[in-house]
Amino acid sequence: MPKEYSIAKTLLCLSCARKFSLLDVSSYLYFPKTHTCFECYIRLQLRPVAESCFGHQPSDSGYTYDPQCPECSMFCRDRFICPQFISGEAIMAKELAMEHRQLILDRFKAGRLRSGEEKRKAKWAETPFAKGSILEAVFKKCVAGTTYTKLGKYLGAIGVANPKQYLTAMRRQDAHGLKWEFKDDEQGNIEINY
Repeated sequence: MPKEYSIAKTLLCLSCARKFSLLDVSSYLYFPKTHTCFECYIRLQLRPVAESCFGHQPSDSGYTYDPQCPECSMFCRDRFICPQFISGEAIMAKELAMEHRQLILDRFKAGRLRSGEEKRKAKWAETPFAKGSILEAVFKKCVAGTTYTKLGKYLGAIGVANPKQYLTAMRRQDAHGLKWEFKDDEQGNIEINY
């Protein structure tokens, strides 16, 4: 599942009309089988037995959960969730899941909340070229100040057949939306102001 869909709130609780995400499902905050959230189930469980049988231990006093009863075992829409609340399994599972939920959200938000402009600047912060590329190395040499002769020797030493294409890229003075100023003189000195 792609990251961008994991916290998209697309699942609706039929009881309270709040929206939930797939991350909420994995954290036991929402039960997709019944389209009901954890909080609504807790509210149901806290109601008196006369109002709600959900999540109440089987007893002789009033209508409570009974696995032998057809209403509970066949017709109740909460028949799979109710025993988990009675045993405490749902509450314990939610508590364990919530410990991991914050870590997931923090990792997700760290990569997602930056705008497109911030991401682009972060990616191309030092130079407007990809890290480890020949263009980056040439750009750094030009920023530090070099000559055509030194640059030609460097490119020849690393096996570049056509060094002019790299100088053309430097003269363009623009890459990935980032700009710089290219200067050269009659003595063959090259400098880039970035």
